[in-house]
Amino acid sequence: KEVRIMAKNRINEAEVMQIPQKLVKAGNSKVSEYVAAVNMPAGFTCPADAPCKKGCYALKGRYMFNSVNLPQWRNLYFFNSDPNGFFKKIENELQEADDLRPWRWFRWHETGDIVNYTYFCGMVEIAKKFKHINFMAFTKKYDIVNQWIENNGALPKNLTIIFSIWGVYGLGMNKYNLPCAYVNGVGADEHIPTSAAPCEGGCKDCGFKCWKLKKRQSVVFNKH
Repeated sequence: KEVRIMAKNRINEAEVMQIPQKLVKAGNSKVSEYVAAVNMPAGFTCPADAPCKKGCYALKGRYMFNSVNLPQWRNLYFFNSDPNGFFKKIENELQEADDLRPWRWFRWHETGDIVNYTYFCGMVEIAKKFKHINFMAFTKKYDIVNQWIENNGALPKNLTIIFSIWGVYGLGMNKYNLPCAYVNGVGADEHIPTSAAPCEGGCKDCGFKCWKLKKRQSVVFNKH
């Protein structure tokens, strides 16, 4: 029988301290099975002051079942204990997929967010090694991305980083005019650009538009 996990922090549980059998998985029903994904624990890897934590879809429902929740914590523990091994395993799994069923689309974090600066550097290096894959991540870790660009210059062309704006949270943080995502119904919406493309529901249905967003472009979602 499935076990529902109520604890907010699992990082010290013995069952978490195992190397995941697989880091890269197929995306959920909304993102599409055509998208590869690597996930992290929601909330714990997100900014401490992120206002979207209350009512977050990834902190309730099926996401609290052990079969979904445990792999996310194992991913985080693996990265924290062996960052090089973590990204080498992702590299190996993507290379193996190239020989069997090549991925074209990859989303970092259906749940969770960029862990730290070292983690983001690993994300960039993966994109550089797999130029035929389109990588994408929504993030509220604006400072990490800004710091990387300040230190290194432009991101790889096949890595789309979208600043996730929640109400007024995140406004003014987009120093390099990266694409943005907005949410209807979490406060006054006058800051949402009229040019923001509405989410059509399923990534496959819209042709994976978020992966194709350019600088100064944006998308808007309904709260879910």
